[in-house]
Amino acid sequence: IHGMQKVVKKGFLGIKKEAEDKLSRLDLSNPEDFKKVAFLKGVVLAMEAAAEYGQRYSALAREIAKKEKDKDRKKELLEIAEVCDWVPAHPARTFHEALQSYHFAWLMLTLELYHNVAFALGRMDQYLYPYYEKDIREGRITKEEAQELLDCYILKLNYTGSKLRTICGSIGIGGYKADGNDATNELSYMFIESIMHIRLADPWFAVHVHG
Repeated sequence: IHGMQKVVKKGFLGIKKEAEDKLSRLDLSNPEDFKKVAFLKGVVLAMEAAAEYGQRYSALAREIAKKEKDKDRKKELLEIAEVCDWVPAHPARTFHEALQSYHFAWLMLTLELYHNVAFALGRMDQYLYPYYEKDIREGRITKEEAQELLDCYILKLNYTGSKLRTICGSIGIGGYKADGNDATNELSYMFIESIMHIRLADPWFAVHVHG
């Protein structure tokens, strides 16, 4: 499972800064350090490009919003644009941003290595729960709104691929925490609800049972 959660937590610009900091600390007279230069420069270049990915979606959402006559849909499109203005370049601050950033990071994997059939999405209920819990606690989102976002996300996974084949990831929920306790949380059940609502082939879905 790739570290999409790192993108959610730090943003691509945050990962870029990590690489730049490591570059600045290298001793180029040391052969072992010198070997790292090309890789770290590559990371900086790739993270800079990846950070701009959301801007393309943001621009498109605003372009569509200009032509939209329905006020509610126009508002949704402008909210999408604001989210994509921030992620995946920067650390996610809300549940909506975290979910969108996670998807962008995964989507870029599928674009880079299209010959692969699938990339596991991991235990998303664990990675996203802190953002959901904080938004609920601070009144930024309702459970119903969060459920709709999850439903839209599951639906979106079914649009990835081509006429010839589908690229999909597997999602796992529940299971154990690192300390051996039950990892199930409210999002675990909400993911199950989304699978029941959408009722399509993707994603591959696994419920990990806590003994």
